[in-house]
Amino acid sequence: MRDLAWVILAPPMLDATPWPQRHPLAGSDWVQAPQELADFLFQLDQDSRPLEEWLALASTRRLGRYYERLWQFAVQHAPGVEIIAANLPIRLGSQTLGELDLLLRDREGVHHVELAIKLYLGPQDGDGARPEHWLGPGSNDRLDRKLTHLSQHQLPMSARPESRAALAGL
Repeated sequence: MRDLAWVILAPPMLDATPWPQRHPLAGSDWVQAPQELADFLFQLDQDSRPLEEWLALASTRRLGRYYERLWQFAVQHAPGVEIIAANLPIRLGSQTLGELDLLLRDREGVHHVELAIKLYLGPQDGDGARPEHWLGPGSNDRLDRKLTHLSQHQLPMSARPESRAALAGL
């Protein structure tokens, strides 16, 4: 339950991005009634079985997938928010182009949300402001490469004709 609370309440990991950042629950009724969110989390703290059962449906040892599952649970329970699709593969023929992590609808409209959590080692010297100095677990995994992939591939994915075709099939 504490992982879920952290996912919902933690500030964005990046202060500034070239794309707009929007909290997945920004259009939820919990924004106007934060005590309802507190009550929801308190209930789960008293009895975490609903969350545990949800997570058990797609057990994973991968941090990113676990993070996505926590967000899916939160959005499913958030008043005023509806999940349209989660982990929707986008294909061109037999080739997978990518996946839409989360499509949701709230009072502000329909939103494509890419969910990511990764661990990077910061530089020993300097202020850490340059993303190319942050190294991930793989030898080619760096924060600047992840941000480029996010901005040039993942976020534009929902605007592709193949994505619109996949959504029409829901």
